[in-house]
Amino acid sequence: MSRPGCRLGYLRTDDVNGFQQEGFRPYDMNVDRGERASTAHAYVNPARSRPNLTVRTKTTPWRIVVEGTRAVGVEIDRGNGPRVLRVEREVIVAASAFSSPHLLMLSGISPAEHLRENGIDVVHDLPGVGANLHDHLEVHVQWGGELQLSRNRHAWPGGGDQRDTRQRDLFARRRPENPTDRPAPCLHRGEVLP
Repeated sequence: MSRPGCRLGYLRTDDVNGFQQEGFRPYDMNVDRGERASTAHAYVNPARSRPNLTVRTKTTPWRIVVEGTRAVGVEIDRGNGPRVLRVEREVIVAASAFSSPHLLMLSGISPAEHLRENGIDVVHDLPGVGANLHDHLEVHVQWGGELQLSRNRHAWPGGGDQRDTRQRDLFARRRPENPTDRPAPCLHRGEVLP
């Protein structure tokens, strides 16, 4: 899949989340019956009926409530003022690569000097929180040609103009007729800007 790109002098990478992010690679996709399988689709929705899970939308977490050395709740706001939700066992912070450290900092869990500089009471001096944050922003460029050179032709048996079928399915908001579970090739390339 990535051999043609390598023959042109591009690098190959097996993990864009690893050390070497730039290069051709199989493009990872989470697809279930032709639809993107988001975190909600794959993990949250199947567990919604569990008694130990409550999903609150339109809710902003402001800080983790800590008593002594234990996280005992989360202060939230749903548009009607702050309120504390207490937990029975644990607080799991999974707010994203940037929002998780931000929430920890607002909670006083971060390098102490940085917290003091910003007028936040120190709950726990934890060096490294908020440091070395990286994200791999991408721009996907796709184009069509006169020759069917794409691996995607295997996902659309019978040939024909694949765009018509995909566009029809997209605008009808339904699943594609012939979804694929095959990864598509992708060039991931980035530059470090000053």
